[in-house]
Amino acid sequence: MLNDPIVQSHSRVGADGLKRDWRELTARADWTLREVITLIDRGNQKLAIVVDGSGHLLGTISDGDIRRALLRGETLEALAVTVMNHRPAIGSTVAARSDLVQLMRAKRISAVPIVDEDMRLIGLEYLESESGGRRHDNLVVLMAGGKGQRLLPLTEKLPKPLIQVAGRPILEIIIRRFAAQGFWRFAISVNFLGHIIKEHFGDGSQLGVSISYIEEGSSLGTAGSLGLLTETPDRAVLVSNGDLLTKLKYDWMLDFHLQHGASATVAVREYDMQVPFGVVGTQDGFVTQIDEKPVHRFFISAGVYILEPSVFDLVAKDERVDMPQVLQRLISRLDKVAAFPLRERWLDIGRHDDLERAEAEFEISEQDEPEDQLPVA
Repeated sequence: MLNDPIVQSHSRVGADGLKRDWRELTARADWTLREVITLIDRGNQKLAIVVDGSGHLLGTISDGDIRRALLRGETLEALAVTVMNHRPAIGSTVAARSDLVQLMRAKRISAVPIVDEDMRLIGLEYLESESGGRRHDNLVVLMAGGKGQRLLPLTEKLPKPLIQVAGRPILEIIIRRFAAQGFWRFAISVNFLGHIIKEHFGDGSQLGVSISYIEEGSSLGTAGSLGLLTETPDRAVLVSNGDLLTKLKYDWMLDFHLQHGASATVAVREYDMQVPFGVVGTQDGFVTQIDEKPVHRFFISAGVYILEPSVFDLVAKDERVDMPQVLQRLISRLDKVAAFPLRERWLDIGRHDDLERAEAEFEISEQDEPEDQLPVA
């Protein structure tokens, strides 16, 4: 008999300070992925538990399960039963918490369903027993050295990342977003008007984080500054463009990266491109089909990456190189490069209309979440 039996976990206090019952994480097999996503985001546990009408456990759906389904081409209207894990890790009422914690860490999951002898769901055990989120010692590199020429004249004397959205610089919004998820170590890559960025943020203490700077003597592309780090990181590094507003859960992306054992993970988002004409298919000089204004769907890079320490060996000091080249080098040497599809809102502030859109959406959403709501697409 195992010692230290668990106490059935009916509720817990989340990082947002709200008390939640585990029953709020239960879903049905005939729900759509859209409904499951709403449940997962509201519960903030990366997990939905699928039960039948009598409360028997049918399976689980993790945030990773949903993102992998999106990569396969599933839509948000797909049914939960087509995506769920039919054989999830489970615990019993006599299992020791220490054993369940070991199980969750081994499988990199945040919670495990507790069932009785009839497989009826009776509780949920969490990896994090205390309230509040995890602390991440991973370095976050923010690329803030660009000139932002498409935003002239705003960027004539002001670095693009310091342009304000609803009274707060874009780069500060990004840092605060990371910090709210437990990240505290930052390195900001600066070049054009970099001294203004350094004066604004200093060492980061005013934001409760630690900030250092990577100074490019000349423009080194979107990845060249990685070769200027003074020492090789000892764990995965998160890299983000300094002009993105997104509700991406960076800690969930990090878990996804570690689960897949990849050398690099790229945040991607779906992009639709419609051909404005009828597309004609031919064979042997004859028309075989006509598609009227077809829509082609692609995954594009969203400007957020996670890189293992071995990746930094591929970037030489003072080398001008862009991130797609670095990723291609990994692919060429047969390293795993994972794709993390964004289902969260995302907006790249590259042009004046993007900035106007961000301002407008922030004003609308600010009424609902005045403390930490981001102006996103």
